[in-house]
Amino acid sequence: RLPMDGGYLAFGVRIGYEGYLERRSLLQQFPGQETTFTHSALAIGAPLAFRFGTRDTKFSPYVGLMPELLLQESTFLLPTGDAREGNAIVFGLTGMIGAGYKLGPGSVFAEIGYRGTTVSEFQVAGLGMKGGTLGFGYRFVLGASDK
Repeated sequence: RLPMDGGYLAFGVRIGYEGYLERRSLLQQFPGQETTFTHSALAIGAPLAFRFGTRDTKFSPYVGLMPELLLQESTFLLPTGDAREGNAIVFGLTGMIGAGYKLGPGSVFAEIGYRGTTVSEFQVAGLGMKGGTLGFGYRFVLGASDK
């Protein structure tokens, strides 16, 4: 934490896992049959946020940016049983606003944001994974005591 006028600058490390399964009927190629697409990513980010108030404030709203590295893995399964698998590394940047409430050794938080990503070439796994984000959780505060 770095004190600044009107608040302080906070930084950290965030690791998360995202995944989804999509089922779709490709009417032209496989009428009446279903294809499945599974996609997952390990997201590693370094959030940097400006928190309003002092370190002793119980409730602290914040705005921030988080560069991310997304390690993606995907499988596309056709009704014929053929599968295409792929891996990709994608870079992203998330803008977020949120608030935290001190509770115990950390704080309960809620935030909304938007992630933009870059994909250098199309692959089975190389999806943009851009869009809105919504997060809730508990954040542990590591480091020096406030006192």
